[in-house]
Amino acid sequence: MRNYHGEDCHAKIVAALNALSPEGVFYGQYVGGDVGLVSRFPIASTVAVFDDTKTDSGSMMAYRLSCPGGREVTVCSAHLDYKHYALNLVRGYHGGEPDWKVIDDDHDGVPDRGTDAVAILQYNRESRRGAAIDAFIAFAQAERTAGHAVVLAGDFNEASHLD
Repeated sequence: MRNYHGEDCHAKIVAALNALSPEGVFYGQYVGGDVGLVSRFPIASTVAVFDDTKTDSGSMMAYRLSCPGGREVTVCSAHLDYKHYALNLVRGYHGGEPDWKVIDDDHDGVPDRGTDAVAILQYNRESRRGAAIDAFIAFAQAERTAGHAVVLAGDFNEASHLD
């Protein structure tokens, strides 16, 4: 979720939820990138783990939540690159860049399926999803060392290993 034109979408969502909730206790905060978090627990602190939104290559933000009993949990919200979806190449259409159209270079009406494993892997590496996950691992290790549980959730724009 991006806050285009300076509009704080999180504040609107939290206000709407609080108006509908008998307890009226929701929290949310925009940190940056194109992700967000709405929580039933107060947000104690935030930090950017990975932010490549200037190149539209995804982001990951961390929210430390103050949970009942004095425990703190860090939740990372991710939205990773969607433009270099290499799985689509083997299906015969562009993975997102420059478009999502069918690849039909010989104009026979049949998708040209990508079969060059080196090219497919290179296209996938261009996504910077690996860099985002590396940043998360380093961040999570530091959090765990400090005694905080860490949760990672979001839209990874990555296929299952079964695909």
